[in-house]
Amino acid sequence: MTSNQTRSRKTNYIVISFVVVIILITATFATATLLSHSNKVSIEATNYSTTSSSTTLSSTSTLYSISSSSTSSSFIFSTSSTTTSSTTTSVSTVDDWLTYHYSANRSGYFTFIPNVNSPSVNWTAKVDAAVYAEPLYYNGYVFIATENNSVYALSATTGAIVWSTHLGTPADSLAPPYACNGDGPDITPIIGITGTPVIDPTTGTIYVAALIRNTGYVLFALNVHTGQEQWNASITASGFDYMPEEERGALALSNGLVYVPFGGYSYDCVQPGPIGWVFAMSTSGGVVSAYEVPSGNEADVWTPEGVTVDSSGFVYIVTGNSYYNATYNYGDSVIKLTSNLTVVSYFAPSNWAYLGPADLDQDTTGATLLPDNLIFSIGKSGVGYLLNSSDLGGIGGQLYSAQVCGSVAAGWPYGAWGSTSYANSIIYVPCGTGLNALKLEPGANPMFISLWNYTGIWAGPPIIAGDAVWTVDINSGNFYALNPQTGSVLFQMSAGPVEHFTTPSAGGGLVFLAANQTIYAINPSSSSSAGGADDLIFNALTLSSIAPLSVYCAGVFEVDSSSNFARRLDFLGSPTMNI
Repeated sequence: MTSNQTRSRKTNYIVISFVVVIILITATFATATLLSHSNKVSIEATNYSTTSSSTTLSSTSTLYSISSSSTSSSFIFSTSSTTTSSTTTSVSTVDDWLTYHYSANRSGYFTFIPNVNSPSVNWTAKVDAAVYAEPLYYNGYVFIATENNSVYALSATTGAIVWSTHLGTPADSLAPPYACNGDGPDITPIIGITGTPVIDPTTGTIYVAALIRNTGYVLFALNVHTGQEQWNASITASGFDYMPEEERGALALSNGLVYVPFGGYSYDCVQPGPIGWVFAMSTSGGVVSAYEVPSGNEADVWTPEGVTVDSSGFVYIVTGNSYYNATYNYGDSVIKLTSNLTVVSYFAPSNWAYLGPADLDQDTTGATLLPDNLIFSIGKSGVGYLLNSSDLGGIGGQLYSAQVCGSVAAGWPYGAWGSTSYANSIIYVPCGTGLNALKLEPGANPMFISLWNYTGIWAGPPIIAGDAVWTVDINSGNFYALNPQTGSVLFQMSAGPVEHFTTPSAGGGLVFLAANQTIYAINPSSSSSAGGADDLIFNALTLSSIAPLSVYCAGVFEVDSSSNFARRLDFLGSPTMNI
């Protein structure tokens, strides 16, 4: 049972704000007493230290780890766990959306928002240029990166600008060398930040790759709380020419490295043209390693999903068309790399020699990791492939394949675009003709079968948040919440024009969508307040299971019985509060 499934109303559900945790770490410890009144829950804090050395709380997943520097008190909030004292100080949360599609495996699956119940727009905000990057969420802030090389931190409660930082002048994509012969890149009139940034909560850093005019691509490390630049480093290597390269893919953070992928623009004015690259950058600045696809030309890594990283630190990329010749050269392939970007294995469809000349890139989506060491990949051809992540299989080495999206023979629009997602044995595929849901059937001979297909839209990359699949129609700008099991419409609204491959995100009880220069914050449930600081959801948390907890401040929380979600109503910031 997931944390958002319906239960009867109980006052023993509790949400503890991330703000409380931060104050805990920096202030005097105090003992918390749980009080209840109607459908509200509060914490009353008094100024004396706890004497308990362990505590057990029942919840559906690990939400926060809190350890004090004192050996007399340490608490881990997790699933049926008991933890004794520790000298380590650490805080982690699952209520943050720190990277593209929530996690490095690019599943797009997030349960920590209310179920859909008469959604409404909480707020909208305007930024200074078009947004191609997915919004991120951390510690009560929504982070937005624009093509004008601006990064914003917006209040998740109001949409107000908390801080903004301009990183440099973007490239003019209407002028040579980006435009030539009356044609040019799809992204106009400027190109700055296109790929989704990534946040490291342990250091409070957001990493952003920006194209700076007459300079090239630069990786910036910004303080998430202030926007202040901590450092910047040029993204370059021997043989790398930034002019024809596009940094459209999402950044990933793993192994103490920031991975930055590159591919070409839709129209190449700089010869001999782009080549697929991936850079591994140090989190303290500088290039650690780089991988150039050995194609001679193209084999771009341009999918918005960027790179995928598994739990062992292996990196997966998908490439597009390469030189059209009879020798295989890693174009239209899924490639597995070590953390330092050396090739481990690869996969290419058996008709790879046809895909290139037909302009049927495999990398219109990335490599989405599935259970049982499986990977799902699908491109412009519309054929979905299941691969073994341990050994991708080489040419024609898939475990299973089948037509999923419209084929070339069926006419335009065909293929899949942006990024797939996965939750509860269902793969969600954004096709040019609609959103397809596939039921994964693992085992000795894994396969997938069609579950449902919501047609009539050009589906943007979906996410699964709460009890809904969220996707935007790239053509019309209509934003949908669909039933994950049936594809029926739970909610829709017009967001206006959106950029190619726009994908939503979630956090703080809200769903976020960037539509060109407008940011939408949508509350999935009209019965829940939303948008506060990071909130944690504890299910079946009984009074008898709680040892005295170390907190400093108090808040008032409302429990929504329809979605089993508790939301902070206020945060007083004082040592004691009663209701």
